[in-house]
Amino acid sequence: MERLRPIARWRWPILLGVWLVNVPTHWTIHRGDWIYFVWGAKLLGLRGPGAGLQTLGAHPALATGPLSLVVTRFLQIGGTNGLARAQFLMWALGPAALVLLERAGRRSRPAGDRLAVDLTVLSGGAVLLQTWALAAGSAGHIDDVLTMSFAALAVWATAERRPGVLACAIALATAAKPWGLFLLPLTLAPQLRHPLRTAALALGVTALPWLPFALADHALISQHLYDHFVMPRSGLAALGMPQEMAPHWVRPAQVLGGVVLGAVVVRRVHWGAAVAAGLAVRLALDPAAYGYYTPTFVLAALVLDLVALRRPLPVATVLTVVTLEVAPALIRDDVGLARLRLADAFTLAAIALLARSDAFSSARSGRQIPCTTR
Repeated sequence: MERLRPIARWRWPILLGVWLVNVPTHWTIHRGDWIYFVWGAKLLGLRGPGAGLQTLGAHPALATGPLSLVVTRFLQIGGTNGLARAQFLMWALGPAALVLLERAGRRSRPAGDRLAVDLTVLSGGAVLLQTWALAAGSAGHIDDVLTMSFAALAVWATAERRPGVLACAIALATAAKPWGLFLLPLTLAPQLRHPLRTAALALGVTALPWLPFALADHALISQHLYDHFVMPRSGLAALGMPQEMAPHWVRPAQVLGGVVLGAVVVRRVHWGAAVAAGLAVRLALDPAAYGYYTPTFVLAALVLDLVALRRPLPVATVLTVVTLEVAPALIRDDVGLARLRLADAFTLAAIALLARSDAFSSARSGRQIPCTTR
């Protein structure tokens, strides 16, 4: 592995090259799903029934968070639809998130693992930046990009033992899109001085952005239980769910199952595996299988590889991108793709639950692990 050290030193120029190649490839002047954010941001600035603070409750098709609409409205200053500015922002956040993950990896692993961290950042980061385009490009899903960025901040804050920053990162991630709730188990990380207090703080600040909308329209909570048709390529279809509207228990089961499994992983295995474990539940039980979901799962897998596993190659990251992005480009069988999606969910969860290393043992027993400097 020492022979790869020169390559590892050049990881950021290489990653910048990957990023620069992907930007023009996925840059678009077409609206894609951006039209929904423009619509929601416009409603947010109006008064009357179904507008203002009633926007999210009255229009469940938006399926986003208040922060995403506020950011969209800010990007529209000057009379434009904000798409070009949004793409600049979304593309810039990709490398920034990767920098945070690299620092989290170095902080949470022994000093002797630095080369392994650098190689994981190089290979896994290239995969993450490539898939980042699925959300930041033609799909224009600024909510997913914002939530992924704040998820990276939450991982960094956990590694750096900054509970206040962690709580705020979880709140902002959830305010951008509700799947940020899967980050809550990070507050129980054993290296934090007062895990329960941090969890309570995170829940409190997470509720703040949503509270005005919930008070203005009590239907908001029930609407976000999620109405969606079960897509034939989804994990839910592979579990035998009929291809019709998903039952209302799906969203609560995703959130509850993901948070509980993530909490178990934090306390029993390693906090770095919690995000992958929680999102594995979402992957298995989600009725949708959109391409712009992929970078979310790739990011979770990279956190697992970089922070929790002590390997120089991002096994979980590569497995996830092959299953969720490469396979759909080569296979046209929806049943087979659904089974692959479900298999990836179970594999991610299994890796998170069964991961073991000397570093894990040291972390769980309360002994300090020698870490690199910040």
